[in-house]
Amino acid sequence: MGFSFISLDIETTGISIENEIIEVGAVEFRNGEPERFFSSLINPKIPIPPNIISLTGIKNEDVENAPCFDEIKEELAIFIGDLPVVGHNITSFDLPFLKKKGLEIYNPVLDTLPLSSKILPQLKRRKLDDVAKALGVEIGIRHRALPDAILSGKVLVGLIEKLSSLEEEEKEKVLEIFPNIVLLGVEI
Repeated sequence: MGFSFISLDIETTGISIENEIIEVGAVEFRNGEPERFFSSLINPKIPIPPNIISLTGIKNEDVENAPCFDEIKEELAIFIGDLPVVGHNITSFDLPFLKKKGLEIYNPVLDTLPLSSKILPQLKRRKLDDVAKALGVEIGIRHRALPDAILSGKVLVGLIEKLSSLEEEEKEKVLEIFPNIVLLGVEI
């Protein structure tokens, strides 16, 4: 698998765009394997709600001395570079949060959530865990940005392997809907 991309994930104080980022994780995948890593806790400048502490394990004291997003924004942009960006539900969740914070991604984007619906139409649930299990991808720590970014990248690799095994007509339908797959440099 000779292709490269950045897999990206964030953790936030809630699911509304009015909430704040508390962690960012990004992984550069080369040839289907994680190669380089970027990870940072973020000081949201507001208290982290108890339900988010319970979900992520990230406590207020963990972020009190962490940088604010503006302090890591440029470093994250340099890490991403011009590679395609991948994530699970990235177009509806992660990218709008980053844009709100002043980091707009113009790179090709591949969202594994809608992609999974075309490659694994039989799945009833489409959470990252559900897609990973259907592909036989091992699930480790959850609801932390870096492990979730790694898992999203592995899910994409699994989806591309599955896509490669489809009949030619089915492949063409998926590639028509998700032309950014070709921009990864992957041979299908």
